[in-house]
Amino acid sequence: LMQVWKEGFKINESVEEGGGRRMAWPSDFRYLIRDSRYGIPDGQDGVDAVPGMSDSKNWISTQKALQVFGIVGEELITLVRALCVVLQLGNISFGSNATESAMPQSGEYAVVTSDIELKKLSSLMGVSTSMLEDSFTEKIHVVRGVAMKMKLTP
Repeated sequence: LMQVWKEGFKINESVEEGGGRRMAWPSDFRYLIRDSRYGIPDGQDGVDAVPGMSDSKNWISTQKALQVFGIVGEELITLVRALCVVLQLGNISFGSNATESAMPQSGEYAVVTSDIELKKLSSLMGVSTSMLEDSFTEKIHVVRGVAMKMKLTP
């Protein structure tokens, strides 16, 4: 996947910033970086690259291989966009509605704590931010034909 970004393959919907769009880079995705904030020891930060390998040449080879399966044009863009969705899912963080200074309450429930990342994912998927947040933090039980929403706990 690193080949995609190094070669400059653009997915315009991949990252929104300040009302505009820009190309996504490997460092935009937690799944692709090594960073001490995500449990990687200091001194080992960064985006991995394979020594002696050319991402641009490999991307051309990958595109040719995908052509054999009929994945070209819009289908290729859709495939890369799907990969971006999976990577963006890894950027979503969760927490509790209770603040650290407050005592835990019986009404404590899970919330998405990375609003910007949620908005990026929402844009990429073409669904509303509130619908995504609800799907991550609520469950629905159907009892005797009646649907009941319940907040998930952190």
